[in-house]
Amino acid sequence: MKNIYPLTLALLAALVTAPAFANSATGTVTANVPSTCEITSVDNVHGELSQHSSQIQTGGNIQVICNKDAGYSITTSTVDANGRFSIAAISGTSGATMEVELRETVTGGSWSNSDIMGGTGTGLTQFIPFQLVYNPTGGPLPAYGFYTGSLTFDLTSTF
Repeated sequence: MKNIYPLTLALLAALVTAPAFANSATGTVTANVPSTCEITSVDNVHGELSQHSSQIQTGGNIQVICNKDAGYSITTSTVDANGRFSIAAISGTSGATMEVELRETVTGGSWSNSDIMGGTGTGLTQFIPFQLVYNPTGGPLPAYGFYTGSLTFDLTSTF
């Protein structure tokens, strides 16, 4: 038994003093970014006409988020060639309508059904401002009532 004991000590000493193994490996890191370009919201816009103002201008924003460097364009088919559309009375004078004109904010010019607004995505939410002019002819006050209507914007991405 005395011969085994020194052998066991030698093996234990070798294990304790043996150098650790150095090792490295390389892995691959990937990411997937889907192509995204969408209108996240359009502001609801309200105007208050009164006996002292037969025409009023208000504004809102279209919120768009697109991938960085992705091109996009915005159009609307709601308006006619002059940028105008009608909203209907839902209370007050039955059957009454009011004309509204859509304008782009930079130049103040009307935004017709053939006009295209656009830009390049930043990867963050972008705001595209627009203006609405209620009763754009500025004539007599429209008939009494609360008017409402929809204004639809269409986005096309050009990745």
